[in-house]
Amino acid sequence: SGVDIVAASPALFSAEFILPTRQINNPNFEFWKVLDAGLEDVRNSGEYDIILIDTPPSLSFLTLNALFASNAVVMPLPPNNLDFNSSILFWQLFTETLEKFAKLRGDAKKFHFIDIVPSKVDRADSISVAVQGWIDQAYAPRVVPHSIPKTSIAALASASFGSVYDMDSSSAQAKTLARARDAYDQLVDYIDNQIAGIWEYQHQQYKASEEKIAEALETLEQARKSKGV
Repeated sequence: SGVDIVAASPALFSAEFILPTRQINNPNFEFWKVLDAGLEDVRNSGEYDIILIDTPPSLSFLTLNALFASNAVVMPLPPNNLDFNSSILFWQLFTETLEKFAKLRGDAKKFHFIDIVPSKVDRADSISVAVQGWIDQAYAPRVVPHSIPKTSIAALASASFGSVYDMDSSSAQAKTLARARDAYDQLVDYIDNQIAGIWEYQHQQYKASEEKIAEALETLEQARKSKGV
């Protein structure tokens, strides 16, 4: 299907101890670039259009590696008090971390886009609606216009270690399943359009650069001919 999955394992948790230890022992070591360097050959292989990295919702050494290896961020954010407050703390700490890296090492990290995705949204819950309003105010215009509704079918799929795309569409909850799938499809289309826009911009920049090089070479050639070289 054109999709490769690299599963994580409990052994990855050891990186939370190995990375800082190595950084202490070797001041020139850059712990935040380990994953970025490891993905370089994969990026250059041309085999993949998009590489997705899923991380836990915490600013750990592994998450920092994932963020520095990425050029875009998508954060699912359920509209409840705990998740909203946690997200604020996360971005504050991450911003402070980026500022320190930029000051001490000259590593200025930038992203093409940062999307905040409202997830597990319950329109019938007044508290959820109120918190969603806070999210819109705090993160606008980074909040995407497509939200993921809270549905029993999604919870059922998760309990079965699957997704809504693995569920039988002929089940008694066919309408709920269709609604859940539509929400995910709209979100994927939105993100895909963002990525396509970035690719188009990069292509135009590359094309413009080639044209400037061609013009410069032509100017040099004309100058050479005018001098009889």
